[in-house]
Amino acid sequence: MSRRRLAILTAAVLAAASLTACGGSDDPSGGSAETLTYWASNQGASLEADKQILQPELDRFEQ
Repeated sequence: MSRRRLAILTAAVLAAASLTACGGSDDPSGGSAETLTYWASNQGASLEADKQILQPELDRFEQ
């Protein structure tokens, strides 16, 4: 890889990293939210099976 391409790639990666660091919160007070959103693909046999597996872990997290 040429030095020029490496420099362009490095600049692009740094620009992307700096833009993701600028993400703000929707909470104007800056305080913590009371909602936890967990995104997961269906790994179990059904949605109900996923809920049975994940709910105890979510409950432990909330404690």
